[in-house]
Amino acid sequence: MAFFAVAAVGYFGVYDAVMLAIAAAACLPTWRPYILLLALSVQDSPGQSPKSLYVTVAGIAALMLLDGMISRRSARNTRIQSTELWRLMGVGAVVVVYGAVSSFYQHRYGLHEQSAYRPWWLVSLLMFVMMCTGWLAYREMIVDRLFRTRLSTVCACVIVHVLLIGGLQTVLGPSFGASPQGAQEMLSQNQLIDPSERGMARLTGPFDSPNMLAMVPALFMLLFLGAQQGRQVSPIFIAGFLVVGFTVALLGAARTMFVFYASAGAALLWTRSRSRAMLMMVVSLPLLLMIDIPWGDMLRLIRLENFQSFGYRGIFWEAVIFGMEGKDWLFGMGVTHFPVFFEAHTGMPAADPHNWILSVFGMFGVAGLVFYVYLAWRLGRQYLTSCGRYRAIVICLVLMYYFRDLSNMPYLLNNHPVTCLNWIVLGVALQRERDSIEEQLPC
Repeated sequence: MAFFAVAAVGYFGVYDAVMLAIAAAACLPTWRPYILLLALSVQDSPGQSPKSLYVTVAGIAALMLLDGMISRRSARNTRIQSTELWRLMGVGAVVVVYGAVSSFYQHRYGLHEQSAYRPWWLVSLLMFVMMCTGWLAYREMIVDRLFRTRLSTVCACVIVHVLLIGGLQTVLGPSFGASPQGAQEMLSQNQLIDPSERGMARLTGPFDSPNMLAMVPALFMLLFLGAQQGRQVSPIFIAGFLVVGFTVALLGAARTMFVFYASAGAALLWTRSRSRAMLMMVVSLPLLLMIDIPWGDMLRLIRLENFQSFGYRGIFWEAVIFGMEGKDWLFGMGVTHFPVFFEAHTGMPAADPHNWILSVFGMFGVAGLVFYVYLAWRLGRQYLTSCGRYRAIVICLVLMYYFRDLSNMPYLLNNHPVTCLNWIVLGVALQRERDSIEEQLPC
């Protein structure tokens, strides 16, 4: 909340909160990854600039990297515990480097023009920085003796702050707590400021979009779960996960996240008690009869008779599916060709088709698919060799990365700061350390 307040006041300028975060990280080395998490939870505030968050991430990452190079504290222990995430990041880094080389080659020889407003070299560099920062932050946390307490406290504070800002926006309007740029973005999108059929505008909380408001709390709740002790997911956490999830999904009017929270909640209950999960599913079936579901529209969407029924996403998907050539699917079109592509094919600007399959193929070709296949293998291996709440985290990430992102922008190979948060969560999901009780009990 202090970070949000300093950023909102902006007494000296838009980088006030940046200086506060970097100064605190410099003075409190063991708190650096947690300060980074707090900064990632405030992406938009009245006195903040969109670039300030990038500066915060880069500044704290530089401090962690410099400290690691100089002191090398717990180097061996750190290396062992972060091996899984290091390997995954290595594959991701290779894919990003390939995307950068491809972008240079295609732009240099006129194969696929890269966006002039999104320089390919800067986007590629930010992709790499966000992955590395996530790994550095995870590496710092796992050698912290107070890891569980500090991470739980930070995640709880973030969730409370998100709900507080979202609640205030329902009373004071969607522009409350938004930066000038964020408010301008809302004005350019009527759905964010005009009451829809549900009677209220889509809200953003302390983030820069309604989808972020619905998605980021899920990542912090999974971090909170990873910091807990014990083998099983507690009923209190499952209830809190569903209440918070449905609340932020409702505030942001994010339909895909509403489905995610419902399916992830069922997965959490399944890992705790399969019989109770089955009973809940059976009991919930009659509720479908009480809901007015547009079955006809759903069947039309499933049959894909008309891409336009998906709204803007359908227009983008149709353009990519029918506009990309065979060699584009194999080698990609570069990391920043999509803005040029959509302007030419649809007349509308867009940086991404909002579908992880189309995104990775369009930017990296088959190389992007290789990363997701490798990630699936790592997550599947972790699921088979772990128990209880670790399995729950893995299932939730699979639901988010492979199903929820079918109609949203993927944030694993992305230049946005939330990519850093995703890699921290991946580190917790893939960690090799286990509680002593888990080593004694069968899965």
